[in-house]
Amino acid sequence: MTYWPGYPPPTPPKPPWYRNLMVWLWVYVGLAAVGVVAFLVFVFSDVGTFEGWEDGYYYVEQDSVNSAVLEPCRDMARAGREIEIFAAPAEGAEALHRFVTAGRAIPDAINEVDDADSGALQWRDDWITLLDALDSYADDLAADPKAEFAPPDGLNSDSLMFDMSWVSDIECELPPAILALDPGSTDDPW
Repeated sequence: MTYWPGYPPPTPPKPPWYRNLMVWLWVYVGLAAVGVVAFLVFVFSDVGTFEGWEDGYYYVEQDSVNSAVLEPCRDMARAGREIEIFAAPAEGAEALHRFVTAGRAIPDAINEVDDADSGALQWRDDWITLLDALDSYADDLAADPKAEFAPPDGLNSDSLMFDMSWVSDIECELPPAILALDPGSTDDPW
């Protein structure tokens, strides 16, 4: 093995094209990092939220409304879990009446919020419309086991149940047994 008397000789300098390649590589890595950070900030911050859409859809993000309907939504979800899809018509009608009774507390809670915005008021009106339709269907089902549910239309002729399923930050979705009454409520409009 050969030993150098002192320091080893310097490594030869890199060619200019190599230095340029490294500069561009770091520029692209930096831009990619900035893009990832900007995307994460958009997704996980309030930058990506909105008060409403120009095409008539709405979104409820007021803390006062969400906190007011939190307990009524839990009661509604409990009542919805008690609905058996393949129950006898009389039992199904009773379960629907219990669901409607529990659900009526949601628009009542929104009415008690003084600063409810237009999105919250639209959501309240949709709850009232849906609960009235379900109450009427429960009455029809008790009288005629072959009664069919006529789901109310929502904004822009979409399913009202679809509109209501995603409008709030809290868990206040319609239960599966109710969504099953309207096959259009699970369609993906996009």
